[in-house]
Amino acid sequence: MKNSIRIQTLPEGGLDIQLQVPADQQGMVLERFERCQNGTCDCKTTEYDKLAQFDLSATGTLVSLRLTPKPGEAFNPAEVERCLITNLAPAESSRNTPAPEVPTATS
Repeated sequence: MKNSIRIQTLPEGGLDIQLQVPADQQGMVLERFERCQNGTCDCKTTEYDKLAQFDLSATGTLVSLRLTPKPGEAFNPAEVERCLITNLAPAESSRNTPAPEVPTATS
């Protein structure tokens, strides 16, 4: 199973993100996103300046993120996607395979 990303822009400018992650990689991926939640993400971006709340949950192979912006702000989905791929790539490379192109769907 390859990682897949689905990003949905919410009316208030937030993002609802669903990631399919292989079960054997989920712990590493969750650890990386917990670091992002704490502001020490591997991806450097100014999108953090817009962040009011970062919710993270996991069920089976599905990792869910909900990013809520500060009032008057909206996230750049392309920039957030770049950071997601950055955080998924180390999990992929730990299997000694090149980081795959991650299919996405943005709405």
